[in-house]
Amino acid sequence: QTQFQLASVSKQFTAVAIMQLHEKGLINYDDPVYKYIPNFPYDPSITIKSLLSHSSGIPNYVYCLDRIIDKKVAMTNGQVVDLFARYKPGINYNPNSRFNYNNSNYALLAYIVEKLSGMSFRDYAQKNLFAPAGMSRSFIYDPKKPELVASAAIGYTPRRRGFWQVPFDHLDGV
Repeated sequence: QTQFQLASVSKQFTAVAIMQLHEKGLINYDDPVYKYIPNFPYDPSITIKSLLSHSSGIPNYVYCLDRIIDKKVAMTNGQVVDLFARYKPGINYNPNSRFNYNNSNYALLAYIVEKLSGMSFRDYAQKNLFAPAGMSRSFIYDPKKPELVASAAIGYTPRRRGFWQVPFDHLDGV
């Protein structure tokens, strides 16, 4: 009965959401990202497939925007997109030239799901992924509803004098 945060294991659900939209004819894997995010500040050769395969070359928002974001407020997918458009952090390598695991790719994909479906990624996942699969206790974390994780497993990290409880943080809303 204990819920726990899947973190990056949840990327598979984002990928399936994109594939569902592809099956509906709403998105093509070879489309440039700027087709869905007009203010996307990077090379037009970066495609949906680039994001899915972690080959976009865009920097990881967790690190490149660390000094800019307000860590007291939970971030959203839309805020990640807006911050990239505003600050245009430098690209890490030529797009589609290599693999580099990166959270930004999937934050952008989740945002695209929101735009194309007209609903939050949380609602989309509940309606189109979890409910059809019979996953009645699964959900996407919502920082505005901390009661959802009241019975969740708590992570701990070792410290000099025992262990420290790892709280949910500002990045958990993306």
